[in-house]
Amino acid sequence: MQRPAQRTLNPDPLALGGGAASSSSDVRLVQAEGLGFKAVRRQCAELQRSCFVASEAVDIERESGLRGAVLLCALKRDEDVLLGYALLHRAPPATVAKLAVAPGSRRRGVGRQLLSAAVETARVSGLEQLTLQVDELNEPARRLYEAAGFAVSQRLEHYYCPRSRNCEEAVAAAGCRHALEMRVQLRCRECG
Repeated sequence: MQRPAQRTLNPDPLALGGGAASSSSDVRLVQAEGLGFKAVRRQCAELQRSCFVASEAVDIERESGLRGAVLLCALKRDEDVLLGYALLHRAPPATVAKLAVAPGSRRRGVGRQLLSAAVETARVSGLEQLTLQVDELNEPARRLYEAAGFAVSQRLEHYYCPRSRNCEEAVAAAGCRHALEMRVQLRCRECG
């Protein structure tokens, strides 16, 4: 079967710098659009299951097909092995709906590259700001987002509560957690 045409993205459009040595030469970022990326989207769904509990999952196939959605995938260079993905919704309020990196690819710059590509995609789409939600206890993710210019805009109480439970019971059972909403300004509102 012929490999689909891929829209390859600059692996680090914002050149955030700092941190550990980047393995950007080992990573290829693509937008997983169209029928040719069905296998990659399936890999995204599998990665999501390994990174998030069921109550925090999104339907990758459905969500990535929504108007204004962009599924950015980090693949191992010269292979179709998924290292991570970012799901961006450009419809206002523009949101990074999900960002996941395979456990074996963490702390290697993959998340930074995906986040950079999501921010740049939002910026070239003409969006003023981009938001995301992060578990307030997830320090590595918070540091990544802060390094990319995101700042906490509000605390979202009981954001990660299992849907099948009463929230108060979930808090008592330590199954309910709070999130932070973070935002980054992409362009000056007064500048047009």
